[in-house]
Amino acid sequence: MKENEFDHLVPFNLQKEISYASNTVVQRTIIDNASRIVQLMAFDYGKVLAIKSNCTQFHILIEGKAEMVIDEISTYLQPGDSIIVPTDTDYTLEANEKFKILTINLE
Repeated sequence: MKENEFDHLVPFNLQKEISYASNTVVQRTIIDNASRIVQLMAFDYGKVLAIKSNCTQFHILIEGKAEMVIDEISTYLQPGDSIIVPTDTDYTLEANEKFKILTINLE
């Protein structure tokens, strides 16, 4: 590591980086480059997002409670829970209550 290599970095709080909006899924891209995409999403109550992963994805729940449905099997995530979704997987994220989630594309 070079001296002062990380001097330009500024910490931030993921919960404060995105706000809920009525009847929508708010998406904020934090990093978008050829090798990685990091995205923060805020789901309002009742919203459902259908996704087909085009790469392996890592999700971590930041706030609220999320339902993820993969192959018709529901998994419920609490704050701090994470899950890895393999490439070419169809799944949904469902908001039975408001939640915020961070998604990192790994490939």
